[in-house]
Amino acid sequence: MKILIVCQLLLSLLGFQEPNNQQVPTISNFEETITPVSVEADYAVVYNVENEVTLYDKEADATIYPASMTKIMTAIVAMDKIEDMQAMITMSEQAWAGLVEANASVANFPVGAQVTYKDLLAGLLLPSGADAANQLAISLYGSQAAMVDAMNAKAKELHLQVTHFENTTGLHDPKHVSTVYEMAQILTHACTIPELKTMMSTRQYEIDYLHLILHSTLGEMENELQVTNLLIDGGKTGYTPEAGVCLASFHDSEDGMMIAVVAHVDENHRPAIVQASQQLYQYVDDTYSRVTLFEKGKVFKKVDVRYSFTKRVGLMVDESVSVLVANHQEPEIDYKIEQRYDAPIKLGETMGMLRVQVAGQEALHVPIVAANATKFSVFAFILYYVQSYWYLVVLLLAIVVGSIVYIMKQKKHNV
Repeated sequence: MKILIVCQLLLSLLGFQEPNNQQVPTISNFEETITPVSVEADYAVVYNVENEVTLYDKEADATIYPASMTKIMTAIVAMDKIEDMQAMITMSEQAWAGLVEANASVANFPVGAQVTYKDLLAGLLLPSGADAANQLAISLYGSQAAMVDAMNAKAKELHLQVTHFENTTGLHDPKHVSTVYEMAQILTHACTIPELKTMMSTRQYEIDYLHLILHSTLGEMENELQVTNLLIDGGKTGYTPEAGVCLASFHDSEDGMMIAVVAHVDENHRPAIVQASQQLYQYVDDTYSRVTLFEKGKVFKKVDVRYSFTKRVGLMVDESVSVLVANHQEPEIDYKIEQRYDAPIKLGETMGMLRVQVAGQEALHVPIVAANATKFSVFAFILYYVQSYWYLVVLLLAIVVGSIVYIMKQKKHNV
């Protein structure tokens, strides 16, 4: 027993501490508990922004042609350069070059017209105007090629593995590719830019001084389909014969923002892209619910502290932790902390890491922090080792007392 205690002392002095891994049993198999909805599209994904998890996947990583969904990235890199949304630009002939021949969709901004950057973004995102895309490239980057370079650089910045752009409009090119999952990442980033999210939510935009009304292609499909209780808040459509009909959309639900990207719907059933997206959002709303696992600032565990008269430190998260889980599922929780900590500890100091998985996907990881501070005390430091290793103190005292007695006896003997 003494040998074990001495070993523990040596390990403690060397700084080794045994990790404390608390786990909840893993959730049941995803396919066994959920029956995914079937949609009329070859490729589809639903992505939850808050927890960064995929809730529906139909060939989500397969290579697709993004068509005019490309213009979401065009808008993103445009916003990187725009300083004043109301600044005036003159529409150039160059912006129209080749568009009629390519049968590209346009916003119909007349050559020579004075328009604002906000007008151009509306023309880009609502009627899917290639003339607006080209003018943004010319005005902000000097050329379409330079803007395409910026779009590909942004794709790398977003850690996209497949996405590559050859133009700003989405006109077909065999090397102009993405996936529905990566388009979801692009739309997620676009929605962090308030001006873009608002514009993609708009169904109609009027430019009075040009007597021009820009209609959203998404809104036109919604009207044709006559959907009630529409769950699509905004988005961007796309179409080429090679890409089929596509839609990247978002839905702000009670459980957080959802992104749905649906691609390659038959061109003869264009409004079906809206119906498919509506089905996916309804499926997610019916199947998933948000569960709060840890409340902000609430201590969920206390751990011993050495070298302080404050004997324990509370552990908490400094933000509420919640995840989306499917019916009859439970998240897997894993938090790594030490069995004990040494003072001093600051309030809010990181003490470990909390990781949550849902259906085998990492939903989030957040730091575990100290809920209270503990001060280092020299006296507490000494007292800790005296209390922990009292038998060594007793032994040392016995040796000292024995030595003193022995010395005194020797002195008396010599006298």
